[in-house]
Amino acid sequence: MDIRIVEEKTGLTRASIRFYEKEGLVSPRRRENGYRDYSDDDVRTLHKIRLLRELGIPLDQLRQLQTGEQPLEAVLREQETLLQEEQQAWEGRRHRIAEALRLRLTWESLSPDILDTPPDIPAVEDREEAAGSRRLFLRLTARVIDLTVCILLLMFLLYGVAGHRFPRDTVTAVLELLALRYAGLLALLFLEPASLARFGTTPGKALCGIHVEKDNGTTLSYREAFKRTFLVIRYGLAYLMPVWDIVFLWTSYREVLSGKTTAWEGTSEENTVPVRHPYGKAAAVLLLAVLAALFLVRASLLARHQGALTIAELADNANDYARWLSPDPSDPDTWLRLDETGRYEKTRVKGSPFPAPAVTFLTSGSRVTGVILTWENIPDGQIPPEGQAFVYALAGASPRALLNGGLRSLAVRLSAHLRVGGHTFSGQFAGVSWEGVWEPTDTLGMVNASLTAVLP
Repeated sequence: MDIRIVEEKTGLTRASIRFYEKEGLVSPRRRENGYRDYSDDDVRTLHKIRLLRELGIPLDQLRQLQTGEQPLEAVLREQETLLQEEQQAWEGRRHRIAEALRLRLTWESLSPDILDTPPDIPAVEDREEAAGSRRLFLRLTARVIDLTVCILLLMFLLYGVAGHRFPRDTVTAVLELLALRYAGLLALLFLEPASLARFGTTPGKALCGIHVEKDNGTTLSYREAFKRTFLVIRYGLAYLMPVWDIVFLWTSYREVLSGKTTAWEGTSEENTVPVRHPYGKAAAVLLLAVLAALFLVRASLLARHQGALTIAELADNANDYARWLSPDPSDPDTWLRLDETGRYEKTRVKGSPFPAPAVTFLTSGSRVTGVILTWENIPDGQIPPEGQAFVYALAGASPRALLNGGLRSLAVRLSAHLRVGGHTFSGQFAGVSWEGVWEPTDTLGMVNASLTAVLP
């Protein structure tokens, strides 16, 4: 018999019957056309399930009854004890309400000391709602994983293959991340249907044990899957619009818990299959995706030119980092620029206490092996941005820079060596060795400085 007849015989809704199927409590056979064919035994089982659910028996115990792990008498006695505890709790609440009415309490006179407060008894958990919440969490986790995979794929193509470099200024960086987010959503619109049509699942859904199929047990066509994904993005994610996505998410949550069919499940159903430790697997994939994304972004922060550098290439690297370190990267008047010969085009920029340093390149043939920067009469206790830019330019030319805590940390590590007065300091960063000398001048608080950075 088909599901319409089963609904009439059992009094259960189609959503409830599907729910008990997903939970493995009934397993109708499939006809040749793929549609379900319910037997008289299935109907009798559903009658029993409905009766026991009306008595408050949870799903876990229903399974144990079916497999013979627990006798019916033991389950009923346990439920009787639970109902007695609930009754005591309700009696306690009723007594407190009656007492408050007898005393004619008002909001101002209401006090815990006035009412006789019985011991609190934990509220009974709505087990079916909890199960629905867990399934919804799996579905949301699967979607987050799939969206993250799409964004990560775009980042790989953009930063790893195309060689695009992540923006250095905050505003542009935020805008680029938002663009990646929506581009990932667009990629999801086309990639998820292809995966659902071919495999009946996606990477995120597979990790969370979710398989999408039609009522007859076959996978969706690409057109059906595309429509489904579009409806998910529209009604489930609200196109990732801030605030609205939370509102739509809450609406979907209530629909799932109430047994309703969401807008995107018209011709499909999500069968959740048992997966061992799905949350751990999903969390592991998300962690790997985030780490991979961070690695790609960090790789984009490497210098433009890598390997053996000429003076022109090193100058280009230093210009790029100087612009990054400037207070306003979009304003060329806030940072000093080197020409192709390695000489500064200006002697000073507005708002900076540092003049342009004298630059001496150490070379071996056409390859630069190091650089010496010297300043006269500059404020003590600060690393001039040009010095940082040159060390970054040399360090960023090696992939080892990725493994040494980030380029911005160099400024902190250099500054940690500085003290008031003159001294010599040295250190290493990503294979670059540096040595600095700060010598006090006759002017209080001013020094003559030199910084030598050398490649290995």
